[in-house]
Amino acid sequence: MRRLLLLLLWSGLSHAESAAELPDGGSGLDGAAFSDAMTPQLQAQLRADQERNVAALQARGLLQGRAPAITGLIWPLSPIPGVGDRYTGISNFVDLNASFPSLLLDYQCGARTYDTTGGYNHGGADIFSWPFAWALMDTAAIGVRAAAAGTIVAKIDGNDDRSCSFNAPNTPNYVFVQHADGTVAWYLHLRNGSTTSRPIGASVVAGDYLGQMGSSGVSTGPHLHFELHAPANGPVIEPFNGSCNAAPTAWAAQRPYYDSRINRLATHLQPPVFPTCPNTLDQPNLVNRVAPGASVHFAGYYRDQRHGQVTQFRLLRPDQSTFQQWSFDSQSVGGSAAHYAASYWYFTRTIPAAGPQGTWTFEATFEGQVSTHSFQVIDGYLADGFENPLL
Repeated sequence: MRRLLLLLLWSGLSHAESAAELPDGGSGLDGAAFSDAMTPQLQAQLRADQERNVAALQARGLLQGRAPAITGLIWPLSPIPGVGDRYTGISNFVDLNASFPSLLLDYQCGARTYDTTGGYNHGGADIFSWPFAWALMDTAAIGVRAAAAGTIVAKIDGNDDRSCSFNAPNTPNYVFVQHADGTVAWYLHLRNGSTTSRPIGASVVAGDYLGQMGSSGVSTGPHLHFELHAPANGPVIEPFNGSCNAAPTAWAAQRPYYDSRINRLATHLQPPVFPTCPNTLDQPNLVNRVAPGASVHFAGYYRDQRHGQVTQFRLLRPDQSTFQQWSFDSQSVGGSAAHYAASYWYFTRTIPAAGPQGTWTFEATFEGQVSTHSFQVIDGYLADGFENPLL
């Protein structure tokens, strides 16, 4: 009924415009889907291990006096085109309100952060992978790199990396790097077996490999928790500048508070299946080759999607003529949130039995950016397996 009403409302549009449609499936995820926690005991243990190692390194002359404050942090994920940057988003920032519980304040005076009844105030940026985070983790797709030059002052590996709830063991894999000004960056929840082979005391430069994104320790899904500390085991530093954090940005290029974009477009013969904890196996059901007459699910996977943001979709034949076009706004979906850290929606279309065969294009224009995905229409082709989640 809702779809019929929308179509009636848009019936006066010209052929050059797109009719608004409701999706055939999909949903959104908030920041809790990519979050973490540490007990006070673990925080104290990590700080103690860090300080013990720092003292030992200073005694060996491997850590020198303090330099001026570092600036220009690079993004702490390896820039693999289409994966290490494009298939990611930010779910949570530092909680600047030290009180708890549910007393939240991020750097833009919003509530994109969290705390717990146990007294944990989120102390970093949660940078997650999307879509198919578990499949991406299993293919070692997203590397973690040093945001600035420094010295490795702590690291742990060997812990399970398939945590998916706050009930997981408090055993993250991590690497800590102290910078020349005494600040220390924590890189937490790394994939088991992925941490750098460089020993404690080794130097790194900005961009050096430290590990791979995982979900070890108390973590609800694959993500990197990047946390910056003041010198001498001091308080957490929020590297983002905003209305509620007057300190200059520590980033070389600070990303926007809402970094809205389509991470990827995809085609499916069966809808994707995202696991529910304790299951951690994605079923992407991706296909890039279909037969004429096939019913195909055309999916858009978003980060930071908000109400009022309109997507224009088009299906293009091999000659680039338009087969179908439509528009979509998540606000039209009943019960949807005004903002999703990650979301996906799919629309089902039938490829004509007459084709034409060849390379078709699924296109989306969202927030001024055009994304495309090519797929093959091949006579007699039957999908017999899943496509690589990186494609």
